[in-house]
Amino acid sequence: MKVRPVGIGLQAPQGSSFQSDHPSWLGRPLADAQERALLLAGVRPEADDPQRERVVFDQGTAFNAAAIEGLLALGRERNTAIQVVMPGQFGGLIEEASGGVQPFLAAYLPGDGRPASRELVIAAEKVVFDLPERSLDVPVPVDAFGAEFVSIPLSDAFFFPTGHWVQGLWANLLGLSPYLWRELAGYAWPTVIWRMFWAVLRARSLRPERVLTGLRRIGKGCTIHRNATVQGSWIGRNVQIGAGAVVQGSVVGDGAVIEPGAHVEYSVLGPGVRLEGRARVAFSVLDRDSYCAGDILMSFLAPSARVDAGVVLRDIGAEEEMSVQRDEDACRPPLDRLGVGIGERSRVRAGCRIASGVMIPTGCDITSPEAARLRRALDVGEGRFVISEGGLVPR
Repeated sequence: MKVRPVGIGLQAPQGSSFQSDHPSWLGRPLADAQERALLLAGVRPEADDPQRERVVFDQGTAFNAAAIEGLLALGRERNTAIQVVMPGQFGGLIEEASGGVQPFLAAYLPGDGRPASRELVIAAEKVVFDLPERSLDVPVPVDAFGAEFVSIPLSDAFFFPTGHWVQGLWANLLGLSPYLWRELAGYAWPTVIWRMFWAVLRARSLRPERVLTGLRRIGKGCTIHRNATVQGSWIGRNVQIGAGAVVQGSVVGDGAVIEPGAHVEYSVLGPGVRLEGRARVAFSVLDRDSYCAGDILMSFLAPSARVDAGVVLRDIGAEEEMSVQRDEDACRPPLDRLGVGIGERSRVRAGCRIASGVMIPTGCDITSPEAARLRRALDVGEGRFVISEGGLVPR
């Protein structure tokens, strides 16, 4: 009988610019998503056994079952320790989101008696994870992006880091379309064919981005008003969606509340998220129990973060040069498109203006009586602050 391989997560490095000690991916804790992917690929997540083949990954890496299966195939073919490198547009985005380098994502170790360690896998031979890559044209606001569509790379196998908030944002956005396609269209071919047939009829088109809008999944216990619009989305359990609300191409976690009139497009809302009726959310990630009443684009809200009504976090297309802070260095954001990161339990009150690429630290309550723009936000500790001369001053 063939022995199942072992899956081992290595401790991710920590730093002040990391989004959370418990990152999430596509509406669920990242650790749960990793375990599910391993089990679907026939890998047991358990302790290291140097006598068995192993899949080793950074605890902050998002991946799916197809990626693990591809890694196993590459490792068995070479019968040596290898480290995967993502190619093409995926690889380029990983590097841009990681300060110009592609970090360690995952590796294969044969059962050669050597215990798994970060030093061993980083020293392993780097092998390009060369799987077919295609693009999906997603409609976007012309005023923000300067075009009607943005091309997003898609792949059946997916590795992407999530440690920094910019990485977490892009990992969710890049994983969103493949995840929705699998979850909504199905895995078995008879199911896919049947669902796609009806989706094409409803969309009256063969274009993927339009066909996807004809698919949706609604969990148990949901309350969705008959005048709400839900298209191409995965809706969890006990979700409330009010009259006139629009949810398109998104993942909505259990217990979320989307009030009447709110709009959500191509975003990930974690469990317990609440959107007020004035909220406009696009290409963003709102982690568990966060709250938004503002207008946000390409932004990240950590758990229990809050954006009040009147706040606009969509500086894409602003005249000033964009940059994102990574520890002591500043670098360009991926594709020169980025919003704002809001730290865990932080609150941005009405009237605040925040430059692209800024990450609000954990536990900050920010006001701006004179509508000044925040251009830098170092780790100032928790408390109440006012924006002054581009920074945060205690109040």
